[in-house]
Amino acid sequence: MEHNKWRQPLLVERAASWLIQSIKENKVPLLASIIAGILAHMFAFTNKLVNYDDIHCLFSKGSTFGLGRWGLSILDNVFPNYSMPWIYGIISILLMAISACIIIHIYHIHSKLLQVLLAGSILSFPSLTATVTFMFTLSSYAVSFMLAVLAVWFLQKDLKRYGPFALICMVASLSLYQAYIAVAASLFVLILIQQLLLEESITSVIRKGILFLGFLILSLGLYYLATLLINQLRGSTFSGMAENALSFD
Repeated sequence: MEHNKWRQPLLVERAASWLIQSIKENKVPLLASIIAGILAHMFAFTNKLVNYDDIHCLFSKGSTFGLGRWGLSILDNVFPNYSMPWIYGIISILLMAISACIIIHIYHIHSKLLQVLLAGSILSFPSLTATVTFMFTLSSYAVSFMLAVLAVWFLQKDLKRYGPFALICMVASLSLYQAYIAVAASLFVLILIQQLLLEESITSVIRKGILFLGFLILSLGLYYLATLLINQLRGSTFSGMAENALSFD
């Protein structure tokens, strides 16, 4: 009992120390991301901008299971079904800022100027601006983006130790927004280009490219099986998913 009594505070202190150290190490891209995100999207965060979907989904995340996005329903426990521009906007900026920092570590970008430019580009990219108009899923999609980036980061660290974590992150990302598999694929391509520029052997780059492709295919397969199982348990089918996607009922 005495051992457990001291163990918990120690873990909390270590976690707090790690968090503080991470913020210090990434303060430049974090600050650049937050500033760029606020400047680019402040108007949308301080006003209620609605489009065809947002009008219907002020108090929901739209078609979740119906579109194979069962992860959105899981995140209901974290992000309640209320379209809150300011709150979800700031949360999304922070999540995207973390993603920018991870990408910087993936490519070992040490130049402060390049870190600022990359962070600013990610937080003000047109696709993110478009996503902001779908405020009811903005924070969830930011989680999906971060999970896709984390999957790439894990796969780069050590395949044997972190491969399973990479798969979990990628499948979870797909369960929130399937389109972000393109984010992982793009990051993989850039890794291969970087290795070529660093004059790594063609054989090594090809092997890594095959590994990346296999990872994406396996992630899609696992996601597909998980979606089949979930819809089987719910008594729905893929044809039912398509109908739900076209229906507002």
